[in-house]
Amino acid sequence: MQYLKNKNKEEKEEQLTLGDQPVKIKCGYCAANQKTEVKFKNGIISYALCFLALLLLPFLASFIAIPIILLLTKNLVHVCSCCENQLGNDGKIFYALKYTDEVVTLKAGEMGVILSRKLLITIFLIALNVIVIIYKINHSIQGGHHHKYGFTHAHDQIYHIQSNWTEFYNECNIRLLMGQGQLQMKHCYHKYIGRTVSNWEGHIIRVEDLRGSIKQFFNHAVTILVQMDPTEQTEEQKFPDLQLTFDSEVADFYSSFLDSINRGDKIGFNATIKSIGFEEPRHLHVIQIEKLEGYKLIEPHVHHHGRYKDLNRSFRKSKDLSPEVQLEKIEQETQEEQKQENIQESQEDKQENQEQLKVENFENNQEDSDKNQ
Repeated sequence: MQYLKNKNKEEKEEQLTLGDQPVKIKCGYCAANQKTEVKFKNGIISYALCFLALLLLPFLASFIAIPIILLLTKNLVHVCSCCENQLGNDGKIFYALKYTDEVVTLKAGEMGVILSRKLLITIFLIALNVIVIIYKINHSIQGGHHHKYGFTHAHDQIYHIQSNWTEFYNECNIRLLMGQGQLQMKHCYHKYIGRTVSNWEGHIIRVEDLRGSIKQFFNHAVTILVQMDPTEQTEEQKFPDLQLTFDSEVADFYSSFLDSINRGDKIGFNATIKSIGFEEPRHLHVIQIEKLEGYKLIEPHVHHHGRYKDLNRSFRKSKDLSPEVQLEKIEQETQEEQKQENIQESQEDKQENQEQLKVENFENNQEDSDKNQ
């Protein structure tokens, strides 16, 4: 009796190859003899690919890729029109592809394993996800130095160079690199990449704080966009001059500092140059940083790649209002108050005049009455 039950269960779970059109078949679950319904759904392979995209691609790119992955990896399945149980599929790995899900035999000497192509792909993707996760974890541990999450700066070597921002700008600004080409780029690369600069100063354009976000595991913990003096910004192109990044340990050390800074604040820093800023943002790893006296009016900045849309921090200065807007608002409020005061004074004067007129009329009437008597 138990054998018959197990056999019946295996027959129900067996997935038949039924093509891509509805077919009339007896359901192994409810015994209904009706045409199947054709539906599309995603399987383990779809979700494994999506997770892999989250691990390997930038945050925004992964959110563009995931819907495409889910669309292209749908499976066509046949379900019972009565009980909704799955009865079969179209025999393909994915509906969008022509490759069929055939059986593959793997042999090792006298031993052999029979697997389907889809199962092999599933095992490979799961293993690849595990490898990438392990790599991400190991990448955050450099030479026994424990790192909490994201990119680490622990392996950076400090080689000081006595150059200020003006010298760097005069040698490696974008216009000069574009004009003189590879020769100037090589000069800047060999002179500045991997070198540590000291006592550079600039003003904050925006702060991206990823601590507490899922993105912290795949990016720098904190990024500050900085406007320098002289700046490469123009009216048409308002891009940052520098991108200062913190790994998780440096960010935690400067936690109070990061919570206190806002757009427009002046900062001084020591940092290691990682890129000169031609094909990629001009990128520096922070070693030391401090807030200095001074403030500069900086317009809110939204990065065109979408990665720095931290609008709360961008507009955080003075309750979402820039100093310019605040001043205009204060002037408007002052003018409105003055206007109300003038109206009130005018009404008081008018009322006083009316009272005075009443008194005069009363006195005149009284005099006329005395004369008549």
